[in-house]
Amino acid sequence: MIMGQSTIHLNFHPSTVAGKSGSLYWLFYKDGKTLEAVTRQSIYPSEWDVRRKRIVFDITDPSRATYLTKLVGDLTQELEEMRQSARELENDDPHCTVEDIRELYGNRGGIATLSGYTSQLCKALDKAGRHRTANAYRSLVNKVRAFNGGKEVRLEVITQRFVQRFEAAMRAQGLHLNTISFYNRMLRSIFNQAVRAKIVRCRLVNPFDGAYTGLAETEKRAIDIKCIDRILKADLSAVGDERIRQARDHFMLSYYFQGISFVDYAHLRKSDISDGSLIYRRRKTGQRFQITIEPAMKRIMACYATSGGDPLLLRVMDRPCDRQAYAKALSRQNYYLGKLSKRLGFDRKLTTYVARHSVASNFYEIGATPSTISRMLGHTSERTTEIYLNKVSNIMTRTANRKLINALNRPCRNMQAGYEDIL
Repeated sequence: MIMGQSTIHLNFHPSTVAGKSGSLYWLFYKDGKTLEAVTRQSIYPSEWDVRRKRIVFDITDPSRATYLTKLVGDLTQELEEMRQSARELENDDPHCTVEDIRELYGNRGGIATLSGYTSQLCKALDKAGRHRTANAYRSLVNKVRAFNGGKEVRLEVITQRFVQRFEAAMRAQGLHLNTISFYNRMLRSIFNQAVRAKIVRCRLVNPFDGAYTGLAETEKRAIDIKCIDRILKADLSAVGDERIRQARDHFMLSYYFQGISFVDYAHLRKSDISDGSLIYRRRKTGQRFQITIEPAMKRIMACYATSGGDPLLLRVMDRPCDRQAYAKALSRQNYYLGKLSKRLGFDRKLTTYVARHSVASNFYEIGATPSTISRMLGHTSERTTEIYLNKVSNIMTRTANRKLINALNRPCRNMQAGYEDIL
């Protein structure tokens, strides 16, 4: 049987002590059952209209009038928000009880808000070194707050209807499907963690049923081997080309490093070099990679090797192990890669992602299997690799990498040998 709709009203309990202020409380009614929730606010009996059940006050008393005017405004907004939350909950679960409605008020504290709970999650993630996930969560919170007109969003209002309206708004903004999927997946992850932590009740209807959380085919980012060869051999010896040349060199080295993600590239350490190989773990997944260092890699590494007690392998960031320094390095790399792509007349802008996508496609062109490429890129699913391809045991990846580098055939210009003493 479908239950009736709830009602919420403000009421007043006078004090049992004469002359003392009494308590304001919320009255929740549904299906013949009533529950109360005491607010933290109090007023005097003379300031409560029993018949109309509302606050009244003498405007000639400035001290009380100012306080009560603000109190009425705050309580009116609170009542409107609770009634909206109740409607959302009843639309999502017609069988909800007055206890469920009453719980909405109990969850109005800071931790029960999307930003409040996410802030706790982000602190733990940052402490664990998972900064990318923390930043993704923060990005989602900002997006949801913007959707909600800049207002805070409470976890209990995240229902199927809320998620549908959120997605519709993103589609209306013209966001790419993969961007919509990203925000929906981040919101789902945060909400599910809140449910497991019993901060918000589990829904009868999954709020994310029907929400787009897939992976759409993206515009092709990869460039072919001929374009890679043009990048490698571009004459960047003119005055003023130093920054572009550096961006080109880092692009080629990340390409040679089997499409290493830029965050991993920037944080490579000298201790990651062992017995002629680069051995590191991907920051995103913890997956271990081992890449044999070929002569073409050594030539570039020699130009950008750090000195002294710097633990980092390459001069990429202005300051080691600093999030802001990394963000600046990434922005700088993409900016000068953009200038390089214009210089070469490419029809698409070069970015750090282009190196990663191109490695996947180019490996495929020289005969590597999707499973080999998937292993090389650290994908957990070959489906993701197929999107990188658009239409990889260590021996397999080492052989394919050497074959690809040899296909380029020519050494880098403006680079010097002599990295062997660091290896």
